[in-house]
Amino acid sequence: MSLEEIITEKELTELLDIDGTTMYKLRQRGMPFTRLSRARRVYFVSEVLDWIKANQIRQADDPPKKGSETEIERE
Repeated sequence: MSLEEIITEKELTELLDIDGTTMYKLRQRGMPFTRLSRARRVYFVSEVLDWIKANQIRQADDPPKKGSETEIERE
């Protein structure tokens, strides 16, 4: 049995180079975490990476992904 990598909130904010306010907003948007106590949260790295990938916001100037064109673009 192997343990998946678990990091603290402080480690995650440093890794993502974000502040506490941004971290709070990400949790409110659904970023997965595990609460150990009222003030202590930890994060499974693989869950956070999966959540970030699933919740990417594409920029307007990013090319569309293959198969994602709209009806107008196909005409």
